Amino acid sequence: MSTASRIASGGLHGGITWVGPGRTAFAVPVALGATRVPSECEDSSAISECLGAGFDSPRAQALHDFFAVRGASVRRDCPDSGCLILTDERLYDASWIGEDAGPGSCTGIHNLAEIDDVGTIVLCAPGTGSGLARREEAVVDLAARRGELLFLLEKSQGGGMASGRGPIDLIFPNVAVIDSRRTSIGALAGFLEASDWAPEVTYRTCPAKLPAGLERGDVAPLQAWRRRAGLRRSVDLGTRWIVFELGHPILWRSIERDVSAFLYRLKRLGFFTGLKFCSEDCRVECVPNVDSRAEANDSSRLRIRISVQEEFMASPGRFSLR
Repeated sequence: MSTASRIASGGLHGGITWVGPGRTAFAVPVALGATRVPSECEDSSAISECLGAGFDSPRAQALHDFFAVRGASVRRDCPDSGCLILTDERLYDASWIGEDAGPGSCTGIHNLAEIDDVGTIVLCAPGTGSGLARREEAVVDLAARRGELLFLLEKSQGGGMASGRGPIDLIFPNVAVIDSRRTSIGALAGFLEASDWAPEVTYRTCPAKLPAGLERGDVAPLQAWRRRAGLRRSVDLGTRWIVFELGHPILWRSIERDVSAFLYRLKRLGFFTGLKFCSEDCRVECVPNVDSRAEANDSSRLRIRISVQEEFMASPGRFSLR
């Protein structure tokens, strides 16, 4: 059966649903003997088991703050109510974030970046200011290649790349340095999860309170980023079925319809509150990927472009997802 006839008979269905911006993972410097393997931490009672000898360290307090803020507002039907924790004594070296040695052999935060459902990586401070600038540069380099991930870096004492005077300093679009003397990085991570947009709000959901030391304007850029990331991740996962299909113009139009329908469902549910959204401002285009160097179309690769007029006060302008 041809691609066109299968589409016409209803054999293809995008099934795009909201999946959110991804889970939170912590990279924690601990004492010798760490497992160096990401582990699940379902709630605050499991922190000591995950951290081992470092259960009473300042890093452990950040995790307690995460669950204290997030736990009060988490929806009961959320399948992943915990977080991932990577412990490694090598993270005590302030300039070390791990090494990208290829799939299955990565260390540090590169190990966390390999996990598909991770969307935010929290890198706790090692307790020393020496080498923090090099750590921030390394994270920015990784963030430039992994634009789908948000990185939160804790700054405790000493210097670093951060130059802002606020508790949160955006040194790159998806990299924020958090001053631990002003607020808790764990509480911030918990607040971001608790305040994420969700398609269904139950009576159990309580409004998340801002962590101490933060104002609404401090967190607005991060909340806007996570909303965009949730949209990108939802469309990405909801359209992966097309890799099994033959490229055809009817297939491309079907994808456009699926994505457009998903966007208008989000509109009805209030997702675009704070965004200027109308048929003229939101466009979905699905076309074969063009290799500018070869000046030829590659029908085996598609580019889906979503353009939405944005009016977040913290970051006005138009954003485009590809």
